[in-house]
Amino acid sequence: MPHAVRDGQAAPEADPGTQVHATQPRVITHGPTYWTLPPSNFSDPVHMNRIGSQRYTQRLAQYLDQLGEFH
Repeated sequence: MPHAVRDGQAAPEADPGTQVHATQPRVITHGPTYWTLPPSNFSDPVHMNRIGSQRYTQRLAQYLDQLGEFH
């Protein structure tokens, strides 16, 4: 599950696609390592505020829906 970082805090995201982990073949990684969000979505350098949490949750739900996790 991608975690959230503030815009400008991390290097641009790589597109890893789908990865199967060699040591855990039943574990598959989809998509980016993190999503960048505007500073206004955070209450401090690490924790999201209510609006940021809602936006992150909506984005995660949309992402999982695209992967077919809700079908």
